[in-house]
Amino acid sequence: MDTHKNTNKSNRYHEFIVWTIFCMCLVSTASADRTLVQAGAMNLLLEKEQEGVRVLSLFDNTTGQELLAPNTPPLFCIELRHAKTREQVTLAADTGWRRIEVSDADVSGRRFLSFGEPADERLKGISAKAKLQADSADSALTWDLQVTNNNEQWALWRIVFPQVAVKYLGEGSRVFLPQTAGIELSDMWDTPNKKGGTYPSGWTCMQYMAAYDAAGKTGLYIGMHDPFGSTKDIWVQGQPDQRAVTFRFEHPVPDMGKPGVDFDLPGQAKWQLLRGDWFDAATIYRKAVSREAKWWPALGPEGRTDTPQWIRELPAWVMTGGGPSDCVPRVRTFAKELDVPVGFHWYNWHQIPFDNDYPHYFPPKDGFAKGVAELKQAGVYAMPYINGRLWDTHNRQTEDWQFTKTALPAATKDEKGNPYTESYGSKEADGNSVRLAAMCPSTSLWQSRIRDIVLPLFNEYGVSGVYIDQIAAAQPHLCFDTSHTHPLGGGHWWTEGYWRMLDSIRAAKPADCMLTTECNAEPYIKWFDGYPTISEVEVR
Repeated sequence: MDTHKNTNKSNRYHEFIVWTIFCMCLVSTASADRTLVQAGAMNLLLEKEQEGVRVLSLFDNTTGQELLAPNTPPLFCIELRHAKTREQVTLAADTGWRRIEVSDADVSGRRFLSFGEPADERLKGISAKAKLQADSADSALTWDLQVTNNNEQWALWRIVFPQVAVKYLGEGSRVFLPQTAGIELSDMWDTPNKKGGTYPSGWTCMQYMAAYDAAGKTGLYIGMHDPFGSTKDIWVQGQPDQRAVTFRFEHPVPDMGKPGVDFDLPGQAKWQLLRGDWFDAATIYRKAVSREAKWWPALGPEGRTDTPQWIRELPAWVMTGGGPSDCVPRVRTFAKELDVPVGFHWYNWHQIPFDNDYPHYFPPKDGFAKGVAELKQAGVYAMPYINGRLWDTHNRQTEDWQFTKTALPAATKDEKGNPYTESYGSKEADGNSVRLAAMCPSTSLWQSRIRDIVLPLFNEYGVSGVYIDQIAAAQPHLCFDTSHTHPLGGGHWWTEGYWRMLDSIRAAKPADCMLTTECNAEPYIKWFDGYPTISEVEVR
């Protein structure tokens, strides 16, 4: 007897029975306003209602598992703001529309969900179109969204898309969230916790989430495949009253607050049937970013070809700081005891205090260049610290020396025109907290300022690397300075600004020197040779 063939027949019979029962359930409540979309082993059921469209079911027809929670949130929400009064209203996929169409699949399998003529007369001229592509091979659904705004009074503010609620999948079910090094949570169905944050940052470092059962037999991958690394908020929230977990992406609109501005989803959203756990979800995401992401580096047979060999082989690091006379002898002793090449992450090599009077790092402390040379002779690669984001608002002790007259025009600003400032515990001489302005990476002033710090460290002082703090750690600010060249608020100008800055530095730096930054936000990996990252894997 051929056991393998009989097992396959049994599996196919099981799938047939489950699918037949599912179809019978649909037929019992069927209407012309329901659309069934088949994507391999996953099936999506849409219902066209009087004022919108809602998702009724996400069904795994192999295991017979319904993935969608009851009362799932609308597929999208469009947050609008009145240009003058700043009143805010929301249009959702499932309500508030007079014209709704769900097309049949075209020859390529695409369907279009069209929404027009808002019931609120004030919102005339606003429409939306979602594109849905079924992928049978991967049991996946790919989404796109465009929002058209021909209204002269109301402006797009934020777009929530996609969002979906996954029901409890049984004992041991887990949620994956791209927080720090990635966290796996088992309590989200039972607590009202909300977790996530603004991408890209060290605390929201990638653009995908997942839910799956303990055995890895069924689950859902929820991803945004945005090749530009646009600013977005990524959230997962428990709903214990329904034993559901909601996943959503929120996109601040480029030129948010401007009437007549449209929105095109950057990249595509993807829901894919998941067989496995967080690792299998990661392979889905990796496949997408390796093909599409602007930040994916060129790889040879042994990895990066543009990174010096010494950094790829360096076995040990030491992190300390101070003047050369204090730290160089100790670091040399450390390297001698280990008897291997060592990297030295060098803090406080500059005369200014730490987190104070930035970005005026020069001149360095006495003997810095000599100390770097001594370390290099001892097999130690020096990598000094600088900050890649901040300018002190009182940048000569308690005096506003250059901030207002030089830096303020290039600082990120809120809607009122005030610079975003941050404090990290450092104090001015008068005891007040140091207030550091977050600079806008799109501005030529800030791009050239960082370049003019990094290149002399390489060319004049002989360091082997430079650690540019915070770039892959701190979240983007929504900058509303109209004198800058970027769209107001949302978009991918934040990442592109840093990309231009780092392109310029990498093109001019010595080939055997390297760059690193803090944490692990993904859209900068092409421009840095390493991410010194200290974070923990969380499983709860």
